[in-house]
Amino acid sequence: AGRLYQLTPGAEFIDTEREPASINSWGCRDRPRVETAGHGTYRILVVGGSNTYGGGVAAAETWPAQLEGVLAENLDREVEVWNCGVSGYQLHQKVAFAAELLPRIQPDAILVQVHNLGPRYLLPETEVRPVLERSPDLLADWVPALATKRWLAGPLVRSPLHLATFPVLFHGVRTR
Repeated sequence: AGRLYQLTPGAEFIDTEREPASINSWGCRDRPRVETAGHGTYRILVVGGSNTYGGGVAAAETWPAQLEGVLAENLDREVEVWNCGVSGYQLHQKVAFAAELLPRIQPDAILVQVHNLGPRYLLPETEVRPVLERSPDLLADWVPALATKRWLAGPLVRSPLHLATFPVLFHGVRTR
């Protein structure tokens, strides 16, 4: 199924919690990085969902950035910890992203945030209909909340998915 969506390389924006976010040329919420690590540099690739991405916190407060700081202080070598988390990514999307990056950046280690809770979200600028046409299983994440009307006060409303997309998203969906 692939990644379905991705962060836009070079984008700079204010995220949903009013924190500035910058996306590097690799599509990661991280500082600019070069393809080839310096001699002796230990490189770690981190893929995950929103906990890794760090929605609502400054880039320096994300756990990959903190890990890089701790390792840099305690190892006798250069360390890079790439924060390639994307909010809402499920395991298959994380694996797909890592597979794209591995041959090019050749990390020494990979850390994967395995578990996410709740429905998968879309980035605000995402066109909903094409995503659902490519991956109809996403609708299964959203329909239970809609069917019970929990979505009126639930996580979908607070997510980056705009309320304006609901009529398009659920057009033709019938609930009991």
